Amino acid sequence: MYVRTQVSARELTTFRVGGSVANVITIESREEVSDVVRFAESLQAPIIPVGGGSNILVPDGLLAVTFLRYAPRDITVDGPIVRVSAGARWDDLVLISTQHGLRGLENLSGIPGTVGGAVAQNIGAYGAVLADTLLSVTAFDLHEKEWRVISSKACSFGYRSSMFSAERDRYLVTQAEFALSRDMPLRIDYRDLADAFRDCEPTQVGVRDTVLRIRADKFPSLTEFGTAGSYFMNPVLDARSAYAVAERYPGMPTFHLPEGGVKVPLAWLIDHVLGMRGQIHRGVEVWRGQSLVLAAHENATSSDVRRLASHIARRVFEETNIHITPEVREL
Repeated sequence: MYVRTQVSARELTTFRVGGSVANVITIESREEVSDVVRFAESLQAPIIPVGGGSNILVPDGLLAVTFLRYAPRDITVDGPIVRVSAGARWDDLVLISTQHGLRGLENLSGIPGTVGGAVAQNIGAYGAVLADTLLSVTAFDLHEKEWRVISSKACSFGYRSSMFSAERDRYLVTQAEFALSRDMPLRIDYRDLADAFRDCEPTQVGVRDTVLRIRADKFPSLTEFGTAGSYFMNPVLDARSAYAVAERYPGMPTFHLPEGGVKVPLAWLIDHVLGMRGQIHRGVEVWRGQSLVLAAHENATSSDVRRLASHIARRVFEETNIHITPEVREL
């Protein structure tokens, strides 16, 4: 166990804005989890399990909470089964599975953060979601003080959601198990991938490299800007409402989700209806390459990010009558 106090949010999150966090406890092994949780509770501050901080916005000033970070990063390949500790970087898992010729994660290449955070969010990109290949999750229940092994089905995965996000801060994820395959068909139906492989046969390495290149073109560099990637979730509407919006704005695509509902592309609305792509407000940019992304320039504050996010949400509602929800967790 490693304990620090009043740690700068610039060190803890990829947004690199905000004040400081009262307590940060790093857990170095599964065996010490129970003792660490007891100690964390003795600090009498709300406990928040975190990963790489790639989906969190910390407010300005002192945030009186305790962050729990699970450090182990082990990745074990056993045939088509891959077991990975929650502290491992998500893209390290994708890289190792690709090196072993195990398909299923390559479309999710380049997503920042840890495996634990990825599970909680049910990350998705370029036609794939984490839930497609997850077998089970091992987690410590902070309420009941007991270990649980949770099947993928029991995780209640949905669009950017899971039981871990629904019962926020209840579980400390420590391990995930994935079932991959050497002969799983490669998914290149997403438009950018389909364009890239129109004249050539896709390979797993090729899909990964293409996704990394697309992300590099669309998303801000984490070495130059503070960001948490997509700030908002795409709204999911019933079919009737979605088609009414599409009829009002000709050219707007819609996407049927397997779990039900129709996804409306918020980036398209921000670009074509609000015209806000590339705008900079008090040092925070509606990112020039992907307008779902907010990027903090130097000297921007957490309040500046929140102010712009609220402005976008208000404008979207005024123009479309659609309520949008942050994908980033605003603490």
